[in-house]
Amino acid sequence: MSKSERLVQLKRQGYLIPEFIVIRNVDELRIKSELLCTNKFYAVRSSANIEDGNEYSFAGIFNSYLNVKVENLKEKIEECIV
Repeated sequence: MSKSERLVQLKRQGYLIPEFIVIRNVDELRIKSELLCTNKFYAVRSSANIEDGNEYSFAGIFNSYLNVKVENLKEKIEECIV
């Protein structure tokens, strides 16, 4: 189960989870752009299923960008992918 699927599951169970949009690549950004607000800031982070497991924890080694403006989302998503 991916991290985004776990977030959805937690939200459905009633946990207080901040609003989120999952964008897996730059093409999805174009498709989901109508969901974004120009006056909000976003967090962009790379993630992988192996990041947090029973045997290993890779927290902190993947890229994270906080307080990203809408006009910088594409750039930050591309930086996470590389």
